[in-house]
Formats: sequence, structure tokens, C-alpha cells
Amino acid sequence: MDGQILGLESFGCHDTFKRFFDKLVKSYALDALDSRDVSQKESVPPNKARHFVESALKSKRESHPPIGLGTNITFESRTVSGAALVEKDRVLHLSAFKREKRGNSNGVGYQRFSQRRRRR
Repeated sequence: MDGQILGLESFGCHDTFKRFFDKLVKSYALDALDSRDVSQKESVPPNKARHFVESALKSKRESHPPIGLGTNITFESRTVSGAALVEKDRVLHLSAFKREKRGNSNGVGYQRFSQRRRRR
């Protein structure tokens, strides 16, 4: 949005993706409406997307016991924070979000980007 990457969602199963797709689109659409910068219409260059994914891959990770199966992994770098549910060597779900303030360690947020932005 506005030439910036806000987040990344990845699902290990097509059926799970189908169940959540509408909710994800609505959430990101609401963020786009909240953004209100109608003058900014640039798309995200591929190198920015690559850098976002690389930052998530290189970030500090912590494993946590899950409620059910698998392992919950949280990760955080200067620019990205997120979480993944992993079972064996398969990522079942991964969410990564752009961090707004460098060096601010507020953990992983699971709410709309615009709500996280207002909180800081």
C-alpha cells in the first residue's frame, strides 16, 4: 500500500487459504482506506518485496509450545515481525508484518496495520 509492504500471509494448505482469503482481503482493504494517501499510487518494486522476505528469514526466532500440534515460532528483525505455525518441516501458516519503529521491541501484533500504527 502506498508503495510499502505491510505484510505477508502464507498458508501451507490451499483449503486453509481459501477459508481465510476473504477476511484477509477485507482487512488489507480497510487498511488501504485508512491510509487515505490518494496521491501515492506507486506499486512495490520486486527488490523491496525480496528484502522484506529476506529480513523475515534472517530475523531472530523463538520457539513456543503450541496449543495444539506443531510449534509456534515468533520472529523479529529491525524491519519485520511475525509468527508461524510449523509442524515437522512444514509451515502451516505464517504472518509477517512491517515494523514501524526500528529498534522498538513490542512483539508481534495480530491486528490491522493501521491499528498497530496508531498505537505507537
